[in-house]
Amino acid sequence: MKEAREILRVDALSEEERKIYKRYLESVRLALSLDDSSRYEGYCDGHIDGRAEGEKIGMEKGRANAMREMARMLKSMGKMTVEEIAAATGLSIDEISKL
Repeated sequence: MKEAREILRVDALSEEERKIYKRYLESVRLALSLDDSSRYEGYCDGHIDGRAEGEKIGMEKGRANAMREMARMLKSMGKMTVEEIAAATGLSIDEISKL
């Protein structure tokens, strides 16, 4: 019903008013399309940025885990001092002592 009323209103307009109305509708459609496109681009950019940030954090955690594991092995071998292990791995002496 709503669409029928809208069509009747548009039909009641003069030819010039109908052209203006159609241009208005087209500009609204374009604005909505641009908004949707911008939103999608923003989503994609955010997804890419988030993924890169996640990979960076994952790499950092993986590196830290590898250094702890290396320190644990070096400590268990008993051939290096805690200070030497700290220098080799970049871990703190306190952190190595807890392993």
